[in-house]
Amino acid sequence: MKTNYVYYSHEEWGRGYIGVKFDSDPDIDNYFGSYSDQTFNPSQKIVLGRYEKPEEAIEAEILLHEFFKVDENPLFVNKSRQTSVKFFYNPVGRKHTEETKRKIGESNKKALTGKTGPLSSRWGKKHSEETKERIRQKMLGRKKSNETRAKMSKPKKGREFQVGERAPTHGLRWWVNEDGHRIFSPHPPGEEWQRGMKWKD
Repeated sequence: MKTNYVYYSHEEWGRGYIGVKFDSDPDIDNYFGSYSDQTFNPSQKIVLGRYEKPEEAIEAEILLHEFFKVDENPLFVNKSRQTSVKFFYNPVGRKHTEETKRKIGESNKKALTGKTGPLSSRWGKKHSEETKERIRQKMLGRKKSNETRAKMSKPKKGREFQVGERAPTHGLRWWVNEDGHRIFSPHPPGEEWQRGMKWKD
C-alpha cells in the first residue's frame, strides 16, 4: 500500500542512509535512497515509520537526522541534515522539462550498472562469521590521526549536548506489528502494535 515513509538503507556490515520517500509502497519499491556517494552499496532497508502526510514523514526524518548527526557521523553517507518541512513540494500536476527528463534518464542508466540494489554483485549475499570477525577486528584496531580528530572536534565545540527532555527523540519509542513493520513514535499506532523492534508472540 502506498504511503509516505522514513527509511534506513544500509550495507550489510557498513554505512547507512536515512531518508524519506513519498507516495510509495516500501515493501515493493526497492528504493534505497538518493545518495551521492558512489562507494555506498546498500543491500537492505528498514522502514522506520509510515505516515499519512508527507510533512509528518519529513518531521520524523528531521528528528532522526538531528539525533544521529548524520552529516558528521562516519556511519552515515548523508551529506546534510533535513532541517525544514518548508522545502517539501507536491509534484502532482507538475511536468519535467525535456532537459530534466534527459538528466533523469542518464542518472537511471548509471544506476543500472550493477552497483546498487538487486543488480549489485553483493545482493542477497552474506559475510561468513570468519569475515565478520576480521572486519570487527580491523575496526577495533583503527586509530584516527590527530588531524582527523581535530576536524571531528571542531564542529562540536560550543554545541550544547542535549539529553533527557531536551533531546530531539525524547519520548519516541519503537513499535512493531505482526508483519514486521516498525515505526518510531511516542504512542502505539494501534492495538495491533507492540513495543520493541521485533514481534513477540
